[in-house]
Amino acid sequence: MLNTALFTAGGHLWNDLAGWTGDPHLSPFRLAGHLAIAGGFWLICASWVRLYQAAAEHRLAAAGPYARERHPQYDARLAHDEEREVPKRFGEQRTVHAARTPAFLPRLRVAPAERVKRSR
Repeated sequence: MLNTALFTAGGHLWNDLAGWTGDPHLSPFRLAGHLAIAGGFWLICASWVRLYQAAAEHRLAAAGPYARERHPQYDARLAHDEEREVPKRFGEQRTVHAARTPAFLPRLRVAPAERVKRSR
């Protein structure tokens, strides 16, 4: 049986487990959550801008967030579907991009030579 006395801060599990005794609305966990939400919103916006530009020009999205990760905004199921469909449309260009770009865990740095190629 779960000891309900452990959860004394009104359901703020991480605060309770870490021993946070201050205001739970100012806890580092809540602030980290707000940063994660803001970062996710930024990622969606940045990704859609690049994806829209690439679609308008009938080319593969390989810049911005797509330079570091092939699926910056998808869950695994959608990414799996895309992995089957995109190579049919972009062929060798997609193969090269997939070889140098991870599918889900982004690279933090892009090699200088790749930056020059994408800026043209």
